Amino acid sequence: SHVSQPMVSRHLAILQAAGMVVARKQGREHHYSVRPEGLAPISEWVREQTAFWQSSRGTLDDLLSRMDT
Repeated sequence: SHVSQPMVSRHLAILQAAGMVVARKQGREHHYSVRPEGLAPISEWVREQTAFWQSSRGTLDDLLSRMDT
């Protein structure tokens, strides 16, 4: 699938505003780098969601197994 340059620029601007990437201008070009510390809130959210769903799944599995008997 083709993604237009303006769409890529918009996405990069959003990531930069969120602190997830940093831009370095070199002539007419912008070079982007990931800021790992900017991704920390996302990593933490994913860890929390993983823990929640793993514990919920265990509870759901237990409930379903009791319903089968």
